[in-house]
Amino acid sequence: MNAASNTAALGIALDYIGRGWNPVPVKYRTKKPIGAEWQTRIIDAASAPKYFNGGPLNVGVILGPSSQGLTDIDLDCSEAIAIASYILPPTKALFGRTSKRSSHRLYCTDLAVTIDNAAVAFDDPKAKKEQRKARLVELRVGGGDRGAQTVFPGSVHETDEPITWEESGEPATVNGEDLHHRVAALAAYCLLARYWPVTGAGHHDAAKVVTPSARKSPTRSPTGSTTATAAKNHGFTRR
Repeated sequence: MNAASNTAALGIALDYIGRGWNPVPVKYRTKKPIGAEWQTRIIDAASAPKYFNGGPLNVGVILGPSSQGLTDIDLDCSEAIAIASYILPPTKALFGRTSKRSSHRLYCTDLAVTIDNAAVAFDDPKAKKEQRKARLVELRVGGGDRGAQTVFPGSVHETDEPITWEESGEPATVNGEDLHHRVAALAAYCLLARYWPVTGAGHHDAAKVVTPSARKSPTRSPTGSTTATAAKNHGFTRR
């Protein structure tokens, strides 16, 4: 279902309210929330028709305490999407769009209490220096007073792709500190996949350095070569 009508948007918002999540109206085909102080606003079933009463809308969900600790891991690059299942805990709530399937993974955590930021971003420093798209993965928690929201299924991306569920079950409840560590590890493995030597001595030397570290990691992390292979099998192009 897309954001073709206000009736559809209201129904989607009510469904999310029923799941204990705090929805927010978002301008159609954008990520921009509608209304002042949306970060602190609570929309319940009684007030939802007041906010979802216009033309076509996207539907966002506010992350953090007002949505039972809902936490979104936004996989911004192809390497992150390919490797995430090796590093992150399993969850039954995943969504994305046709060109970036399963690019959002939902969990319930206490990170909005322990992290005083809306989100924690992990970037590729080389890409940033070269002024290329640098974002690898973002841990979106809704901490602090800025708030964070993610545009959810039932909406339409700016590319005109519908945002849809891959799995629409319940987000896994996990230890927040452990999840934070795993997202940081995922970002590191994204860099390994992106810059891992393809052949020659460099390939073997890199393996000698990375494999012992991977074995000591508390995450169920793949080795660098496995990471590179996973990304390659998902259409990754080496930079």
